[in-house]
Amino acid sequence: MTANRAAKPESGLLHGAFDIVVVLKGFNGLFELVCGGALFFIPAGLIAKWVDILIRAEIIEDPNDLVAGTLAHWAEGFGQATQHFAAVYLLVHGITKITLAILLFLEKRLAFPISIALFSALVLYALYRLSLSWSEALFAFIALDMITIAIIAREWKAVKAADALGA
Repeated sequence: MTANRAAKPESGLLHGAFDIVVVLKGFNGLFELVCGGALFFIPAGLIAKWVDILIRAEIIEDPNDLVAGTLAHWAEGFGQATQHFAAVYLLVHGITKITLAILLFLEKRLAFPISIALFSALVLYALYRLSLSWSEALFAFIALDMITIAIIAREWKAVKAADALGA
């Protein structure tokens, strides 16, 4: 436990949610970093082929299957431009998440507003991309990032209140 963590009164369930979100964001950032890097080396056509192989039996069994149909639609539109966007997005998002997760867990005071600003900027850009082309996956990332922003803002408020009491 850092000196900052020892000096700050814990706030039970909400602080626990913050710790969980920070750890999960760090692991998610690592996963995004690996996936983003891999996207630069895997041809877009191969990804579409893998999706086709994975869903072929389900489409034959149930041509109206929502998940398989969504994946098939996604794979049809997955070209080189989309792949490069996804790779860069995942790399930037991953590096950002890992860095901010470490700084937030250490409760570096500047990490709170920086995290909120950067995650908000990523959400705004993702919303712009979503306006150009709908994606359930991108929508899910946006929703999760918005929840994360709210939890970080709440924890920042608690840290500032604890600082004010201790000053």
